[in-house]
Amino acid sequence: MILSYELVDDPGHEHEEEVETQFHACLRLQSIEAFCSWWELTDEDGEVLMSS
Repeated sequence: MILSYELVDDPGHEHEEEVETQFHACLRLQSIEAFCSWWELTDEDGEVLMSS
């Protein structure tokens, strides 16, 4: 799964991180969500599982 996001202080630059599970994505988001303009979690087929 891929967690994609854009940080408020770095507009226009999309960050991507590979995560093992939705749980791991949620753990990561706990530390960065307040600083994100948006975020999205996609599966290996590119289907959106969760988003802001």
